[in-house]
Amino acid sequence: MIVWGGSPSTNTGARYNPVTNSWLAATLSGAPSARQEHTAVWTDSEMIVWGGIGTASFDTGGRYNPSTDSWVATTTTGAPAPRYAHSAVWTGSEMIVWAAFRSGAGGGIISAGGRYCAPCGNVYRDLDGDGHGNPAVTWSLCDGPAPAGYVGNSDDCDDTDANNFPGNIELCDNRDNNCDGQIEVPGPEACDNRDNDCNGLIDEGIAAQGTCVSGQPGVCNAGHNKCFGGAFTCIADRGPGAEICNGLDDDCDGAIDEATDSDRDGHANCSDNCPDAYNPTQTNADGDAYGDACDCAVNDATNGRAPAVANSLRLSKTGASTGLAWQSDGVTGTYRLYRGFRNPGSAFAYNQYCTGVAWPSTSASDSLAPRVGTLFFYLVSRNGCSESALGYGVANAEIPNADPCPSAGTDADGDGIEEAVDVCPGFWNGSQADTDADQRGDVCDNCPSNANAYQEDMDLDGLGDVCDPDLDGDGFANAIDNCPFVANADQADMDTDGIGDVCDPDRDGDGILEDGDASGTAGDNPCTGGVTVNCDDNCPNVANANQADADANGIGDACQ
Repeated sequence: MIVWGGSPSTNTGARYNPVTNSWLAATLSGAPSARQEHTAVWTDSEMIVWGGIGTASFDTGGRYNPSTDSWVATTTTGAPAPRYAHSAVWTGSEMIVWAAFRSGAGGGIISAGGRYCAPCGNVYRDLDGDGHGNPAVTWSLCDGPAPAGYVGNSDDCDDTDANNFPGNIELCDNRDNNCDGQIEVPGPEACDNRDNDCNGLIDEGIAAQGTCVSGQPGVCNAGHNKCFGGAFTCIADRGPGAEICNGLDDDCDGAIDEATDSDRDGHANCSDNCPDAYNPTQTNADGDAYGDACDCAVNDATNGRAPAVANSLRLSKTGASTGLAWQSDGVTGTYRLYRGFRNPGSAFAYNQYCTGVAWPSTSASDSLAPRVGTLFFYLVSRNGCSESALGYGVANAEIPNADPCPSAGTDADGDGIEEAVDVCPGFWNGSQADTDADQRGDVCDNCPSNANAYQEDMDLDGLGDVCDPDLDGDGFANAIDNCPFVANADQADMDTDGIGDVCDPDRDGDGILEDGDASGTAGDNPCTGGVTVNCDDNCPNVANANQADADANGIGDACQ
């Protein structure tokens, strides 16, 4: 509570704190002159005192801020005539003064007033909706609440373009996106979530920086600092894979060389020639260490590097896309497409990066168009046991490839396949074997020999329903289980109808269903009064087809 002025005329006051039951005097510095019969209103932050009478009527006043214990005089410019015993209210944005008495010559009742706007700030037009206002277009809060489309700041350099505002990321679009007075020019790409080299991509081709530890068990612990979201983050070099007998924790579960059959083909990992690919026959055409199901070169025991694509790359324009084609030279396999660029005024360099798509045939397309003045160039490699060269340049030297496929950051499990197309994302499975073609790799498929894309597993035993001989996991094979979809190890069957009690809608076999009214709750509407249809069995454990219930208590006579 703030008290100020009064009779006899004074310009003193104080603040009262009811919590501490204490008073604190208000400063006299800058306070209005002594008076009485004035008005005071509260604005939510200040007390405004105005008018009153002392030696004469006043048209002056002051704004008192209790937080700073300070006064600021109200302006007299445009103020109503001096008065006392008047009325004043605060509307939320201004003080309205009306009527009163005036002393001295010309005194008497006054039927006039005025509106006083305390300095409550301006808001600024945000035409482009980017949250930053135009300093040249303002709205005074003294004129009421701000209309839609106004904000509290005034730092926008271009209120007609939502792409330009302070703190924005500078883009290669010939605009001053961050309002620093400069337009971005191409430079070296950096890990900062920006398109520094103005090629339309962000943070592409950023090499990993230094080794690190991810904190995961086994082989998943070693990692490198890779660029993600504009910052370098420690990412494991590989994800968990099939456990093999090599003295390492390959599946990253904290145990080493434990016996397991990851692909469920009947061969333990340590003796399986393809531990991450379902191959019960263990076929191995070239006699190397890898079965055909996971061999990168089925007929090449040396598993050599894939041959480079011949000098046959051709480009064409189809609508907004660039079409590319090349020759296979009779060698089968998939291909990788690399894109490089050269900005105006810069020297040519092999700055190509992987576009992230494995092309199954000798043609590809690219929907990204270069900016005006920028040149794109393309290189193609062939996949194999190891990626081929991108080609050969001066003096038959191999073209350097600083960012081989898959690009840093796109292959989280380190198996050489981007997560976006990996049949077991997050799991190291270089073979990508998917025997049943359900888009679940063998090593992460709960039924690798039968397609089951949704991996249903009723009893949660790790074996998919499509190949589980005991769906409900109660120890009875589906063929002999009297309730194959609900676990019932006791196989109880009260009425010996071949349907287990846990899934029998009429356990006592009297022809009256336990949920005869189909309400979803058995026994909530028991048969009585001789009724035997659209009601629930009133004695579900004892056969009583007539549902006799002499005392009409909802419990059949047969079980009372």
